[in-house]
Amino acid sequence: MKEKIHWLVFFLLCVAATTTQAQTSPCNFTNFDAPNSTFTSVSGINDSGVMAGTFGDQNGNIHGFILRSNALASFDFPGSFRTETGQINDLDAIVGDFVDGQTFVQKGFLVKNGQFTTIVAPGADSTRAAGINDQGVIVGTFEGPTGEHGFAKIGNQFVTIDFPNSSRTDARGINNAGQITGTYGDQNGGNHGFLLQNGQFTSLDFPGTSGVTSGLGISPSGIVVGNYFPGAGHGFLERNGNFETADFPGGSQSTIPFGMNASNTMVGGYVNSGGQNHGFVAHCSVP
Repeated sequence: MKEKIHWLVFFLLCVAATTTQAQTSPCNFTNFDAPNSTFTSVSGINDSGVMAGTFGDQNGNIHGFILRSNALASFDFPGSFRTETGQINDLDAIVGDFVDGQTFVQKGFLVKNGQFTTIVAPGADSTRAAGINDQGVIVGTFEGPTGEHGFAKIGNQFVTIDFPNSSRTDARGINNAGQITGTYGDQNGGNHGFLLQNGQFTSLDFPGTSGVTSGLGISPSGIVVGNYFPGAGHGFLERNGNFETADFPGGSQSTIPFGMNASNTMVGGYVNSGGQNHGFVAHCSVP
């Protein structure tokens, strides 16, 4: 199913921004808010610096956006109840999910060159597309009669991704090397990040924690970004078993990184001390 995108284009008049180096963070963070939004989350950035994200408007509606050369364009899957984005690749193809305005079923989507394609895993009750690489391989999550599973869509073929002996698996990001990251649940209800490469799974837990780590995105060089608890939610960067905390400065309640490009520019969302949700862009050194 393909439908032409309806673009609502407006220019980024201003960004309420402060750039601060947190003492305990490897990243310089900058706030980012879509104009006139009630919340903003930046879900992906490609190697040209083009960003994808999601924002809420003053009427309570949720839209996707793409930010290119300081021009922000919002978009909605035609006939959808809401539209949320995931990763963007270097061809400016974006994946995400929407709620069908008639059936209220959650489905994935791909938008490329202004054309939408619906993504529904076979036998799924709901589908979420989260990551895409330059080869067009899409990863995400579906729910069905046997629970929650990750998937990789290669052409028209769906491959199920399940961390061994997990209660659920959520695939979130993929790079051009085919490395996949995400989150799996254990039998006790805990969350753990994972890295899948060359057919082998590696479990990821922030040091000193257990069952509170989520892998959410992966850079071209294999840096995993995500968040962990307890207490306030913290962002992290991980490569080759080395972890670093990366939190938006100023007493944020939670930091949630979603993606990183080849220049080690990380994007995501955070909750400030007053409980408001904002997006961020951060320039990072790597672990």
